[in-house]
Amino acid sequence: AENKAPDDDDDDAYIRNRIYTTFIGVGIDFNADLVERISDVRGCNYFTVKSTRDFMSKLDEEFEFWVTPLVFNVVLQLKCEGNACQIEKVFGVNAKKAAAIQSNGEISKVNTLFP
Repeated sequence: AENKAPDDDDDDAYIRNRIYTTFIGVGIDFNADLVERISDVRGCNYFTVKSTRDFMSKLDEEFEFWVTPLVFNVVLQLKCEGNACQIEKVFGVNAKKAAAIQSNGEISKVNTLFP
């Protein structure tokens, strides 16, 4: 697979036409950079399988959950009246992202949420 994220024009076309994509990674040889780019595109997701049983389960019992987006542009943000509370410290992200979370209160942002 080519490691290229779509540009804004491509993204708009996918949205207008309701084109969504699910990628399946087989085994442990899955390109982390590509996965990161995939998960940033609206309507795209991915999962990995490690066995035939796991693959069959995903395609048989869980298929609709993996290919049907539930909501778009979900944002979890801390807001309070009069600045009575604030995010003091952020763990698990780089310093740039931590500073952004502390300044805007945006705790989590998901482009596409699948059930």
